[in-house]
Amino acid sequence: MDYRDRMHAGVIFLHRTIFEILDKIIKSARHRRILDQRLAYVSQRGYRVNGTTFRRQKSIFTDVGMTAADKSCVVFLLSHVLGLGDDEELWPEGTLLPLTTAVAHVQLVLLALRGRRSYTLEELQTIFDNGYVTIFGALESVTQIHYNICVREAQEASAPAPKRFKHETRYSDGTDTEDTDDDHAVGGLGIYSHGQKCLTHQHWVSQVVSAGGFNVHCTQGPEASHNVNMHLASVRVRHSDENGTQDSMLRYLCTKQIFDSLKQEVYPPSSRTRTAKPGVRVTMTSTFPYNLGSLPGTPKYQQAFIHSEARVSRGEFFDLFCLHWGLPQTRTSHTKLSALHFEFGHQLVLTDGRNFWGTDSQYRAGQGCGARHDMLRLHGNERGYALCCEIVCFIHVSRVDTLGLNNCQTFTEDLVLVRWLEPHPSVWQRDERGRPLCPGPLHVNNCLWRYARTTRPRRVLVGSHNPRVRSLAFRRQSSMFGSTADEITQRYDQEKFAYYGLVLPDNIECSLNMCNTFEPDTSTPVYDTWLETVNMI
Repeated sequence: MDYRDRMHAGVIFLHRTIFEILDKIIKSARHRRILDQRLAYVSQRGYRVNGTTFRRQKSIFTDVGMTAADKSCVVFLLSHVLGLGDDEELWPEGTLLPLTTAVAHVQLVLLALRGRRSYTLEELQTIFDNGYVTIFGALESVTQIHYNICVREAQEASAPAPKRFKHETRYSDGTDTEDTDDDHAVGGLGIYSHGQKCLTHQHWVSQVVSAGGFNVHCTQGPEASHNVNMHLASVRVRHSDENGTQDSMLRYLCTKQIFDSLKQEVYPPSSRTRTAKPGVRVTMTSTFPYNLGSLPGTPKYQQAFIHSEARVSRGEFFDLFCLHWGLPQTRTSHTKLSALHFEFGHQLVLTDGRNFWGTDSQYRAGQGCGARHDMLRLHGNERGYALCCEIVCFIHVSRVDTLGLNNCQTFTEDLVLVRWLEPHPSVWQRDERGRPLCPGPLHVNNCLWRYARTTRPRRVLVGSHNPRVRSLAFRRQSSMFGSTADEITQRYDQEKFAYYGLVLPDNIECSLNMCNTFEPDTSTPVYDTWLETVNMI
């Protein structure tokens, strides 16, 4: 194996190694179906890198039709599929911890092979040298556990025990290449030893350094060209004898190259780039600020929700603007704010070309419409933790000058209505940027969040005298929370402590790749717990 081949020796080899283990230890059809359903749910989140969305993946047990980019993407999605270590039935006992350890360190290796930044020698030794022992030592543990389970099942069934793995001796004197360095032995049955799998072993770091950093050979481009030169040419010509077929393929490629060049000369690609106009787009249909003739300041007006996709009452909405502009949270301030003109939208386009979405139905991706609520990281921090939130919708406010604010310099303003997130209670560690690191092996590239909660239930949802009773305003507008009684009850419980806020678009740092965790031993997502993958390739 050529250590300079980044695609084959890195991405494809590591992917194949992990998924061979998964295919070996998961035998139950129900468990395999649950894990594939988890992968499908995570893929629907539309994980993006530099604006490019990864293709949706179908299964973690096969690589049919997968490119090298797909394989590297699936390795990062595995963090969400494996879960947080609370699955007892999906995985053989004792295998989940070493599996997550191997996946976490494979992600580090793939990120380092990308070469997006310079690495110190100490970092290279941690990622590659020590990482080799960590990855394949963990996989050896999984293999050993699986072998012990097979032996126990054979004894219970009075069947012959499975054969134990034996090393293959390559040299006549009885030595083996894995004996070259006992300090880097991975233990276990020895399946992932240097001699058996032809790994680069403990010399990986020195080879990378001697090759000049990470400017190693990557065959991804040649492989793509190979698909045209061999596969496309082969299916477009008539096959005969070996020489005749080769001659036909060469003539086809020559003709294709000539006409592709002529097409570029006659119809050059346009240099004009289509850019969307900045601002709030995809308008939401809302009756705000009017509601069946109710007057500003009256209870019916204050308790009316904005929209079925933004279940925030007008009283809560005006309170957020009072905090944003430094006004007292009184009925007088609400009456002043009701004179402004508000427009609500599902999409926001910034001047730098970035666009964000907050919708349950209007995002068009592939076939039909769907939901997309981008997760945002904001500049700054609170109590040492990074600021993270989920987009609910976007607001365009006009006639702001009528308020007579001292700091008001514009007549209009765009804002983002968000739902805040906070570190999960199980988190006890954070990185240098204040992100809550996920407990366990996944902490190397994953963070764990949950929806932030208010100290008291929202007054618009609970009774004023008895918090256990639903409010009259909620019962009057319960159709906004769902079409069935179970759906209404579920959303009521989920949003009773929802913590909302207003954010300026200038405070947005970036969007995040996040997905819900899953209920133990199922593919049902947990509503209020979010796992973030910090870096993806």
